[in-house]
Amino acid sequence: MGKLYRLGSGGMEEIKPDGKNDLAIGTRLWLSGYGDSTNYIIVKNMGVNEKFQGYGARYLCVNPETLEQSSHDAYEIDPISTKKDGRIHLYIMEDEPRDAEDVAELFKQSEALRKRKAETQRLATERVNEAIEKGRVIIAAKKPAWAKAVIVGFKEIDDCDMMTDYFNTKSGPAHLLAWSKHTKDIFSEMRKAAANHPETEHLVNAPKEAEHREKYSMGAGYYLKAARTYSTGWKVKKMPLSYYEDQLYQIVGEGRCCIPEK
Repeated sequence: MGKLYRLGSGGMEEIKPDGKNDLAIGTRLWLSGYGDSTNYIIVKNMGVNEKFQGYGARYLCVNPETLEQSSHDAYEIDPISTKKDGRIHLYIMEDEPRDAEDVAELFKQSEALRKRKAETQRLATERVNEAIEKGRVIIAAKKPAWAKAVIVGFKEIDDCDMMTDYFNTKSGPAHLLAWSKHTKDIFSEMRKAAANHPETEHLVNAPKEAEHREKYSMGAGYYLKAARTYSTGWKVKKMPLSYYEDQLYQIVGEGRCCIPEK
C-alpha cells in the first residue's frame, strides 16, 4: 500500500486516514481559507479503494447552498480541533450530523441537478459535433489549396484576480477573418483581415501599440489588440492550420466565417 506524505513543521510527515474512514452520514465538512468558506454534507460513504488504501474512505458530499456534488478522501480531512492556522484545509465539524431524512432530500436534489447538467452537456456536445461535421464539408469546398494558416478574431475577457496575483483572460467565440499563404506573423496582413468583422475593424488603423510581440516563455505570441495583455478587448491572431483545423471546422459550422464571398 502506497504511503502519502505532506510537509509539516518538522519536515515530511505521513498522512494517515486512521479514524476517518467511518464518518457518519450527514457530517458537515468545512473548507477554510478562501474568505467565503464552503460547507459540505456527507451523503454517502463510497468505501476504501483496495488499490489506494492510503487515501482512506471516499465520501460523496453535497454543498447545501449550491447542491453541487463533490468527493473527498479521508486522508485530506482532519477534525476541526486540529486547526492551527488559516491555511486552506478541509475540516470535520463537531456539530450534530444532519438527520437521515434531510440528507436523503439533499442527495435527491443534488442528483436532479447533476442529471440536468449532464443532459445540458450532452446536448451541447451534440451541437458542437454537428457543427464540426457541417464545417468540415464547408471547409472542404471553400479552403484554398494554398492556405497554410488562418487569421481569426475573438474577444478576450479580463479574468484576473489581483488579490491572488492570478492573471488570465477568457476567450469568446472565434471568427474566421482570412486565409493566409504562410505562417509568418505579419501585422499588415492581420490589420487587413481585421476589416472583415465589425468588432475587429478598429484594429485596421489602430496605433503601433496594438501590435503585441510576445514570443517568449509565457507570452501570447504576435497579435493585434488595442489593450493590454490581460485586458478585455478584441484580438486578431494568426493560427497555423497544422493544429487549428479542428477548431476551424466548428467556427465555420457555427456560421462565424467573415471572409467576403468573391
